[in-house]
Amino acid sequence: LSLLVQRPVKWVREYYIPLASDQSPCMVELDCKRFYQTCSNSDRKKYVREAFLFAWKNYRSFAWGHDHLKPESKGYDDSLLGLSATLIDSLTSLHLLGFKEELEVSRTWLEKSFDPKKSIGKISLFEVTIRLIGSLVSTFHLTGDKLYLDKAMEIGNIALGCFKDSEIPHIGLSLSDGTCQSDLYQECLYQDCANSEACKYYYCKAEISEVGTLGLEFRALSAASGDMKYWKTVNKTSNKLLQYKTWNGLVSRYFYRDEGRYVESSDIATGPGVDSYYEYLLKQWVHSNFTATRFKSQYLRAVEGVKDRLMVWVRVRGQRVSVLGHRTSNVSLSAELHHLSCFLPGTLALGHFYGLPKWHLELAEEIMWAVTTCTSHNQQV
Repeated sequence: LSLLVQRPVKWVREYYIPLASDQSPCMVELDCKRFYQTCSNSDRKKYVREAFLFAWKNYRSFAWGHDHLKPESKGYDDSLLGLSATLIDSLTSLHLLGFKEELEVSRTWLEKSFDPKKSIGKISLFEVTIRLIGSLVSTFHLTGDKLYLDKAMEIGNIALGCFKDSEIPHIGLSLSDGTCQSDLYQECLYQDCANSEACKYYYCKAEISEVGTLGLEFRALSAASGDMKYWKTVNKTSNKLLQYKTWNGLVSRYFYRDEGRYVESSDIATGPGVDSYYEYLLKQWVHSNFTATRFKSQYLRAVEGVKDRLMVWVRVRGQRVSVLGHRTSNVSLSAELHHLSCFLPGTLALGHFYGLPKWHLELAEEIMWAVTTCTSHNQQV
């Protein structure tokens, strides 16, 4: 949002921000042009804390110990095997927002009730890594409480089973017994895909974000625990992926897990299935104290590819706007921005903060400006 106000705001759009209170929720009406002029830092902090607490209290009332709250029905779902994903996701926010009592209640639940081995079914290794291991290790760093690290190591030790047979891990993890297998990969073994690209595409492929977004959390787990087995294991995966041939620094959403190449017919973009792979290239370089230069090099090539191959000009009410788009099958460039691409301006700004070229920040501003301009006119991009 700080990037948003660096250019003249020629339009006003109303935002309705829900504020929570113990009595009843209220609404505050702000507009994009005046928000930064009329709201103090303390007011903005208050709004964020109240909105979070409103959501948290409803989660505690109707979905405690479950994965997600269903706000309309006041029910819950356990789509992540009932591992209390929202509770674990919220630990760092509870600490940073100063909700000490709520954090202590959550810690007690983790200590007495959280047991991943009691879960039934398979869960994505990717989700386990970013939502459970990542949150627990982060909370340990913030609080120094070893309980969070112990829980992260417990899950990490189970997750290592996904790397047992291959540098490219299977993604369907059973926390109850430590087995890890992709159902699609089982079908790939069953099918005769030797001479069929269609068969390979549907049964033998893996998604780059699910496999390439593991290194940061495993590296952090090794750094916190002093046990390098987590990082050494996932580092082999990272090195394998970096060997794959890219398209001007950009990668496809899918790759053939046993052939070491990307699927030519899959989209090239920065949205679903790809987004966090690019994000983690930068962050792994930063987290390594800037020593893992292979990640930096690949990230720089990717940003060049975004600038040269994914930016497209469109007109919105007579105004020429450069929009972050996506390519279909490496050929057709479409000005269609997915919401999962919204990580990119912040990532570009972070890279510039750590010394990467100034034009990265300018590209971030350009993407943000296009998004805000188009949405202000209800223009679908």
